[in-house]
Amino acid sequence: MSIATELGQSTLSSCSQGPSNMEISMVKLPSKNSPEYDELFPLVRVEDISPNDRFINGYIPTSANQRRVKRSIMMAISPHSHMMNFRRAAVLPRFTKNADGKLMVSFNEEDRPAVGMTPEWWEEFARNADKVNRSRLGTDYEYDVFLGTVIKDLVENKGYGIREAWKITCDSQLIASNLGKHSKKRYKRARHAKGKIYDAEKIRFILKGHSENCFYIVGNYSEGRDIRYTASMFEAEYKNTVYLRSEGWIVLDK
Repeated sequence: MSIATELGQSTLSSCSQGPSNMEISMVKLPSKNSPEYDELFPLVRVEDISPNDRFINGYIPTSANQRRVKRSIMMAISPHSHMMNFRRAAVLPRFTKNADGKLMVSFNEEDRPAVGMTPEWWEEFARNADKVNRSRLGTDYEYDVFLGTVIKDLVENKGYGIREAWKITCDSQLIASNLGKHSKKRYKRARHAKGKIYDAEKIRFILKGHSENCFYIVGNYSEGRDIRYTASMFEAEYKNTVYLRSEGWIVLDK
């Protein structure tokens, strides 16, 4: 059974058939033990979340997004869970060209976002991007647990109230705007919050589900009265379809 919140079909209409097979390599990454690597792929410390943490112990979610995220967190930290610490890409994948004009994926913020590819393409690319460190398309559970580490940091280190931290992370577009690319003064403290989720104000992420052909789209989206937030998630029914302003969320083993 999917734990993703089905948010309707309007986003599905904003898509088109994508390329079925396009070979694109990735630029060379920094060595794993370098500061540059740690900055590019920061560690998501699942082991640091405890059921006794203030942000989760006894908290009653107030929205569907919050209920799903809390459920994912509780599953991840249960005694039966096998989820380990993992690394996430701290910069959206980008498209660039090498000296021969060949299209490549980079993590250079100056390059253009790597949109326009299908969930199936991203799954294959992520799997082969860094085989040594088991790169892959992040799952819906991993994304929710990552949001949990953001909530925990806001509460324990940034002075946010528990309810406010949950709302900002799950039911607003502020976290996905680098926790700083916004004008509302009351959220200025969020500029230094742990785990910024890239420049994702207008980009959504493609996640892997737990069955072979299952994918999810998550993140900000606004069209008329249809407004989605950082934690808004729906199932991508068509694996060979390009979803509007969406690209893969790449994670690696620690």
